[in-house]
Amino acid sequence: MTTDFAAFKKEFDSQGISAEYRNLFDLDDLIEKQDQLIYKRDNILGKSREVILKKRYEKFYSIETNPKKMKDDIIL
Repeated sequence: MTTDFAAFKKEFDSQGISAEYRNLFDLDDLIEKQDQLIYKRDNILGKSREVILKKRYEKFYSIETNPKKMKDDIIL
């Protein structure tokens, strides 16, 4: 799910789509453990893994740890 979140950002950027991004936790925590965030579409045979984010990336999202509040903020 986390890699999907970052992959959507990369895809939207490539298409010139500007969006607001919110996540339940900080991607830095995951990247700190693995040095990078890798994405692979599991349903596409032969699709290689792709590095989506590396350490020291420009933060593009806000963090909201309460899913209900995040949903309410988006809907209202």
